[in-house]
Amino acid sequence: MLNTFKVNYDLEAHLRSHEAFIRHATAEGWSVWTDLEDGTTRRLPATSLKGEFVTIAAAEAAFVRALQATSRELGSTVRCTKFDLGQQEGRAIVYSDEIKPTGGLAQLGMGSIFGSKSIADLANRIG
Repeated sequence: MLNTFKVNYDLEAHLRSHEAFIRHATAEGWSVWTDLEDGTTRRLPATSLKGEFVTIAAAEAAFVRALQATSRELGSTVRCTKFDLGQQEGRAIVYSDEIKPTGGLAQLGMGSIFGSKSIADLANRIG
């Protein structure tokens, strides 16, 4: 049975290495997207990933393999300076201004800096 894991991390690196890391993490089963109950798929914060793995050890191994592949691609070590990996159980609250495009510009959530929501809507939602 697969379990859902989320990881938050910091890389000691520059933008080019983070873009490469995301490619390799995706190949290892991680994603920058999360599906919500309303049927939309939203992007996670910049240094967060979500994935389906059998165990937390398998999730960690996939993350490490992505780091190693990124380092090989760039020809230098990409270090992870912070790492928070855990199993997601139950519902999660996600706010994201970016909807995964499935076709058409209308689905990109353009508008204010918070997509179709205002900062006041977000503030009301979080208390």
